Amino acid sequence: MSNTQDSQTSLETKLTELQTLIKSIATDSNDELNAQITMLKEVGQTIKNEITEQIPDDNYKKSYRLLKNVHLYRSLMIQEVMIDKEGTIIKYGDVLMRGHSLSNITSGAGRTHLSGFTRVCLPSEEEFIDVFGGHNVFYALPKEGNYLYVWGVNTSGCAGTGDTNNIPIPTKVELPFRPAKILSGTSQATGKQTTIILSSEGKVYGAGTNASGELGIGNTINTSTFTQSPYLKDIVDISLASDGTSGYCLAIDKAGVLWSWGFNGSGNLGLNTTTNVTIPAKLEFNAKVTKLSTSVNNKTATSLILLEDNTIRGAGYNAQCQLSQTNTTNSSVFIRILAQNAQELTNIKEIYASAYQGTCFAIDNDDNLWSWGYGYYGFGDSRSGNNQMASIALENVERLEYVDTIYTRAFCLLKDTGQILAFGLNTDSSLGVGSATNIREFDNVCMPPRFKDYCLYAFGAEAKLAILTDTSVYSCGTTLDGDINITIQTPQKQI
Repeated sequence: MSNTQDSQTSLETKLTELQTLIKSIATDSNDELNAQITMLKEVGQTIKNEITEQIPDDNYKKSYRLLKNVHLYRSLMIQEVMIDKEGTIIKYGDVLMRGHSLSNITSGAGRTHLSGFTRVCLPSEEEFIDVFGGHNVFYALPKEGNYLYVWGVNTSGCAGTGDTNNIPIPTKVELPFRPAKILSGTSQATGKQTTIILSSEGKVYGAGTNASGELGIGNTINTSTFTQSPYLKDIVDISLASDGTSGYCLAIDKAGVLWSWGFNGSGNLGLNTTTNVTIPAKLEFNAKVTKLSTSVNNKTATSLILLEDNTIRGAGYNAQCQLSQTNTTNSSVFIRILAQNAQELTNIKEIYASAYQGTCFAIDNDDNLWSWGYGYYGFGDSRSGNNQMASIALENVERLEYVDTIYTRAFCLLKDTGQILAFGLNTDSSLGVGSATNIREFDNVCMPPRFKDYCLYAFGAEAKLAILTDTSVYSCGTTLDGDINITIQTPQKQI
């Protein structure tokens, strides 16, 4: 046998011995050894993920997304993401916040206000697809699984942790269902918050403040765990309006039937009464209900519903034409919303309710924006005075962001242009139009290049416009507790 053959045989023998050793290690029942192997695999995968993120290929890149389902006090909230060439998110990354400490951790937790973005301490090994809540308690929803991570001021028990203790670091809350929709109110009172969750199976759960019966569980007792309403099933959509003192809900089931419960001081539940309701009540119309919009403010409430025939019905507060009638009398039943010519408003696809001293809106199928109601800061057009019925204020509208209280601000994205127009309260420079003067007619927002998305964060009389571009986030207004870099009248880069 030649030397080459001897060497080959020797190598084959050693390879066989090595394979036998590897199999022995792989099947070894020693717990410590198996734990070490598992740890090495996890470390290797972590290193691989980090390398992938640091050196992306041409098919994807790092970007940001605006987290819109939060009620922020002097704060901004965004998320790092990886997107492909079409802009589709392929991986969700860190959630980042800046500004007032109350919106990031808790009151009295020893954290100062931060004038730069910091990472919310969510588990790094999990992907979270959205964040809800504020300004008291926040809820991070994972990509998969029946649980949430929660943190914040939990005096009312709305975190669902079974107690009323503040939560400085995100804590896992197990659920017996997968959340499909999470709603929290716009309370400005620390420690008062209601949160409603619609499950993927069409059931409704709630926790927190329940003074008006807004949890729909048949009483007015606060709960510190997510409690199912025994009266609701097959729900496909739900809307909550809550200011921490008064709260109510409207819901649609799969048959297109409306359900309403909670605060009813203005007749806003449409049940021909002004008594609060703790057990959800059923309402049927001559057409299916397709969309909901609710608003509560200063112990008044206005509700709008959109029917399958593209007409609007409204109930509740109407002292400043929030129901767009020829009178200013509240209605405890749902009535037809009228145009300025007293004809029924039709062909509608989106609705936006507003209660006490607020301005209501709707968008029709021809992309016209209709406005009506109080109008203290105007209606977006040349109409003067307050208490006006519905009239077209703007054309070619794709989307609206607005404030549903006396501090009216409205931002409209125009179709196919990437241009945003705004009107309303502007003494804090939040409209981004280059001035600090209140404006009653729509004006152009000074847009940054490569616009992708926008949202409005509002808290009482304060507000911030946030604009997302390909790689950055812009904002404008008055800097408060470090929420934006500087006080400025046009959107400027924040990250």
